[in-house]
Amino acid sequence: MTSSNNLVLLEVEDEPQLVQLIKQVVATGVKRAVFREPDFDDAITAVALAPEAASLVSNLRLALRDVA
Repeated sequence: MTSSNNLVLLEVEDEPQLVQLIKQVVATGVKRAVFREPDFDDAITAVALAPEAASLVSNLRLALRDVA
C-alpha cells in the first residue's frame, strides 16, 4: 500500500461466499472496502482488502484466469 500500487483480482463462487469472506476479514480487523451494486438490489459485488488479508484469500482463484 505504501510501496506498491498492484492489484490482484480473485474470485469466489457467489455472494454468500463473498459475505463469509468479509465476515472473516472483519473478525481479524483487516482494513477493507465493500462494494455494493444498487442495480442488483444492493448486492455485494466486490471487496478490496489490505495486504494483511493475504492468508485469508490464499485459497481463492485468480479471476479471469481462463479467459482468452
